[in-house]
Amino acid sequence: MFVRSVLKSRLSNFERSRPATGGPLSSWLLQVAALVLMVLAAPATAFAVTSLSPASGAVSSGAVGDAYTPTQFSGVGGTGGCCTYAASGAVPPGLTLSPSGLLSGTPTAAGSFSFTVTATDTDTTSASNNYTLVVNKAATTVSVTSSANPGPYGSFTFTAVVSSTPGAGTPTGSVTFSISGDGSGSELATLSGGIASFTTWLNPGSYTISATYSGDGNFNSSLGSMNTSQIVTRANSTTAVTSSANPSVFGQPVTFTAIVSGGISILTADFFDGGTSISPGPFPNGGTLTISPLAVGNHTITASFAGDSFYYGSTGPLTGNPQVVNKANTTTSVTSSVNPSAVGQFVTFTAVVAPVAPGAGTPTGTVTFLDGGSPIGTAALSGGSVSLTTAALAAGNHTITASFGGDGNFNGSTGALTGNPQVVNAPLSPPVIDASFAPAAIAVNGTTRLTFTITNPGASTALTGVAFSSTLPPGLEITAANALATTCGGVFTAAAGSGPITLSAGTVAGGGSCTAALNVTATSVGVKTTTSGPVSSTNGGTGNAASAVLTVNTTTTTTALTSSPNPSGLGQSVTFTATVTAPSGTPTGMVTFKDGGTTLGTGALAGGVATFSTSALAAGPHSIIAVYPGDANNAGSTSAALTQAVNQSATTAAVTSSQNPSPAGQPVTFTATVSSGGGTPTGTVTFSDGGAVIGTATLAAGIATFTTASLTLGSHTIAASYAGNATFTASTSAPMIQSVSTPADSLKLRAMQTLAAPMAAQFSGQAISGVVDSAIGEGFGDGGPLVTPNSSGVRFNFAADPGAAATDAVPRGAGNDPASSRDRASGMRPGSPSGSRVDDAFAALDHAVAAKAPPKRIVEPRDWLAWAEVRGATLDRWSVAPLGSATTVPMLYGTQVNALAGVTRKLAPSFLAGVLGGYETFAYRSDVLTGRLKGDGWTVGSYLGWRITDTVRFDAAIAYSGIGYNATAGTAAGSFTGSRWLASGGLTGTYRYLGLLIEPSAKIYAMWEHESAYTDTLGTLQAARDFTSGRASGGVKLAYAVAWLSRATVIPYVGLYGDYYFNGDTAAASALAAATTPPAFLLDGWSARVTAGVAARYDSGAQIAVGVERGGIGGDVGLWTYRARASMPFTAQ
Repeated sequence: MFVRSVLKSRLSNFERSRPATGGPLSSWLLQVAALVLMVLAAPATAFAVTSLSPASGAVSSGAVGDAYTPTQFSGVGGTGGCCTYAASGAVPPGLTLSPSGLLSGTPTAAGSFSFTVTATDTDTTSASNNYTLVVNKAATTVSVTSSANPGPYGSFTFTAVVSSTPGAGTPTGSVTFSISGDGSGSELATLSGGIASFTTWLNPGSYTISATYSGDGNFNSSLGSMNTSQIVTRANSTTAVTSSANPSVFGQPVTFTAIVSGGISILTADFFDGGTSISPGPFPNGGTLTISPLAVGNHTITASFAGDSFYYGSTGPLTGNPQVVNKANTTTSVTSSVNPSAVGQFVTFTAVVAPVAPGAGTPTGTVTFLDGGSPIGTAALSGGSVSLTTAALAAGNHTITASFGGDGNFNGSTGALTGNPQVVNAPLSPPVIDASFAPAAIAVNGTTRLTFTITNPGASTALTGVAFSSTLPPGLEITAANALATTCGGVFTAAAGSGPITLSAGTVAGGGSCTAALNVTATSVGVKTTTSGPVSSTNGGTGNAASAVLTVNTTTTTTALTSSPNPSGLGQSVTFTATVTAPSGTPTGMVTFKDGGTTLGTGALAGGVATFSTSALAAGPHSIIAVYPGDANNAGSTSAALTQAVNQSATTAAVTSSQNPSPAGQPVTFTATVSSGGGTPTGTVTFSDGGAVIGTATLAAGIATFTTASLTLGSHTIAASYAGNATFTASTSAPMIQSVSTPADSLKLRAMQTLAAPMAAQFSGQAISGVVDSAIGEGFGDGGPLVTPNSSGVRFNFAADPGAAATDAVPRGAGNDPASSRDRASGMRPGSPSGSRVDDAFAALDHAVAAKAPPKRIVEPRDWLAWAEVRGATLDRWSVAPLGSATTVPMLYGTQVNALAGVTRKLAPSFLAGVLGGYETFAYRSDVLTGRLKGDGWTVGSYLGWRITDTVRFDAAIAYSGIGYNATAGTAAGSFTGSRWLASGGLTGTYRYLGLLIEPSAKIYAMWEHESAYTDTLGTLQAARDFTSGRASGGVKLAYAVAWLSRATVIPYVGLYGDYYFNGDTAAASALAAATTPPAFLLDGWSARVTAGVAARYDSGAQIAVGVERGGIGGDVGLWTYRARASMPFTAQ
């Protein structure tokens, strides 16, 4: 059965391949013969399915919601009716595979789906292939509508409907609404059932409304807008007026509020009362008007809104018109000036008429005062109050009231006397006054208390309006802290100095007494008498006067003595100060200063202090006293004895130099100045250098000088010592450091450092920037061309399939037939007995028909790259003429080697990062400076790359280097360390034209280096130094790939760049000038650079490259750089 099935299949194939009638038949007849041989030789075993069509790989793509174009899968080599088909893995949702091998349906989800189809024959043998099917997102459209268009100022709702192909489903995600013509900007809304809405408040105007759908996993984004502009007009308004109080009373503030369009307060309402404007201006606060007073009566109130940019104008009346204003109620109160009073005493009754809230204002009209209902007087109101004064009240009780009759704005009212009744008593006796001091005797400037006592002889009625006045005699005055106190009430005052002292409006209870007291200070010695004026009262008449006597004595004093300076020098002026103090006051007069029993002189007291100065004291101790004889108010006193010591005068010495630093061998004059507060020192000064005497000189007017030219090179500690004499003490100056010129070779050593160190930094910067550019270029090599140039050479795409081209369209008869390959692998030869006639027949057929291409190779992506590069640099001899010379001498030349290595990791298709490390060594010489700078160091750093587009990338790097330097110049030498930071960045493009690879680029790197301070072998301290350096460049490189060996490709390249070098070093110019060297940077400003080389790349992904570079073209110096690089991609497991 199986043989028949195969035969039928083969015959069908032969029939299709049979040539047309009349054509050659040899090929067809040969196939028929082979088929017959196959049938005859077929063993009695069943054929099995051997393969599946189509081959593994991508099948036709589809789109969400669109019916998929069916794909038919077919087994090859099986029996008739082969096969049944099944799918496993991620079959796109919405598609199904039928048992007959037909993949069909409508996709419901977008994405890339990988699945396996297996064809199973009747004898359960099977064949499987892996497939990938891409389902694209469905297209969408957006329509936008408005809740009202046109519509009035207010709230609007905009609705966006996102639709797609029928059957694709309902889009999800969000829609961004945009409104132009307004500051609203945009608003994000979430889709629900394919619909999103957004509500906003729009001002009058014209707007363009659009909505942008952002898309989701199954639907593409889209943009839609309203068919016409959204028109917003002004809104109609209605105006209503409310009153805060209706009815109101006269004087009551009433607030009218205009409300427009359902409660919106406005700022442009005008209010009218019966057609007359009552607003103080066209813009009352917030649409309100508070007015007071409104006249008594009825008022028709309206408000007019003029409209604005949002609302049309309108006018409205007061709710509850008219506004009714009634008279305000009042209250009347009555007070008495004195109650009780005496017969014949004047009493003033005061009536106050006040409006009752909320009324306001000042009532006018008249008030009638009544005693028990009988009028006793009438008076007109003034400012709301009125008074009536009378002395005609008889003895007894009187019920006093006041009646206000009202006016046009206020209702009348009646009030009774506060404290009714008014009590009138019989006539009273006058008051009695007495005065006294306590204590009655004090020292001058002391303080005592003066007390006045007032007594009421009558037992029944209080005396009111009690008053008296008094002044103090000379020698007494009221103390600043007078401590005024009274129990008499009223007003008690005491003016500064001698007075007057007054009491007014006091009160003394019947049969009682009161006091008025204050502090008094005595300013002179003697007996002091003070007498008051007569005491009086309103209701009791005038009484007696009073006197008091005070005795004032002199005060004791103390005298204290000080001197300055103490001890003092012989002949030095000494000032003696005597301070005389008393318990109070300031003593005056003269003070006598004595040395034992001998008077030295006198001094007048000023503020209690007297001074006396003298320089005539002999050497030795002196017992000094100060004697104060006293004055009119103060007793005399004598100070304790003060011992004044008179010593030799102290001196101070100072030394200066005529020039510091000074050149070696040149005369230097040292000047010593010796000074003293006790005069001008004389004698001899000794000059020393580090403790060793180098000369002496005699003081003249306190100054001595010494000149020497024998100071050696270096630093010298110079001091001047004064020996002193019988009058002046010895002293030594503070040491002074005298520097003798720095050696010329130390200056040249500094110049060598400032000249060569930036050159070493520049070469390292070029090396690090170049290897970073190569590493990033190689790291982005996936899926692109095999070879691409970069700024330092070429880069290879190590992810490209080097063997892909070899797998396409190769005849199976050319030795690539799988069956033949298996035969060769098993040692079988053509015609071998182990081969069957069927095999021979199929081999004959295979030679006669076209062969199917083998499947493409799958290359494992390699996202790691290890690389290493060595660069050598040579600086041509740069010759200059030293300052003052016409002959040129090599200024700087030398070599440098940088070895760097690193690892790159691709983190994403467009982003990678890497780390690097390296070592550098260099040696530079200068014939001008007779110098050399050698050194080495290490470097660590990191870098990153970002592929902005398929043809443009951005790269950046940062690195740190630690350097050790060893420098010599003539006889000077020194070692120091440096720390260097580098930062770089740039943009690079990659383009292809007619097989030529073109790479334009723009790069920049900058370096910052700090070098430590050190002391050279000649003893000179070389200061720490900082400098900056860098290069900005731009240019293009060209490369062309050439096939070489079967497993390698070579790429020659050439490039041209323009460079701009920049530097910053504040120490360089001064250092070079000091060494008589022209102050100029080797690499500074514009120059050109040419690169060339060749690279080779192997099928394994490994690559090597060599190149040469000539820089500084057009500049002062020539730079040669040589490089060799190798790299290898790998996959981290």
